[in-house]
Amino acid sequence: EIYDATLIIGATNVPDILDIDRLKPGTLIVDDSGPHCFSPEQAIKRFEKHKDILFTEGGALHAPDPIETVIYLPESMKKNMDEDSLSDEFKPTNPLNIMGCVMSSLLSSRFDNIKPTVGLPNLETCVQHYQGLERLGFQAADLHCEGYVLQIESNQPSA
Repeated sequence: EIYDATLIIGATNVPDILDIDRLKPGTLIVDDSGPHCFSPEQAIKRFEKHKDILFTEGGALHAPDPIETVIYLPESMKKNMDEDSLSDEFKPTNPLNIMGCVMSSLLSSRFDNIKPTVGLPNLETCVQHYQGLERLGFQAADLHCEGYVLQIESNQPSA
């Protein structure tokens, strides 16, 4: 039944349970799994060859301005990691992206009407968070997966 869907939201800890080749054209995958519930390599190949599916990692937001990232790594960890491991683990990310789970706590501290939540949020809480993000100028992040950004061609005439 999953392969009849055109919107698939992934949230699992089991890798590659979704077969990219069986997806219907026009399917959108939003995956917040780690590891991904599909093969990013196969999804990228299909997207580049056919442009008939879209996929993205869930949870990322696009900030109106770059966000500075500071990473502290204790000396004991640095000693146990070689240069390649360090660069793989802490590779540069898009400075305009921030994860929604991080932003949620910031919204709760910024706006009095947005209270911290535990468990599943109700509709009112979701709307408050959405409106807070809008007020601060946040948008959806580009469609992306493991560093690959989907290049979407627009059929809209340029102004």
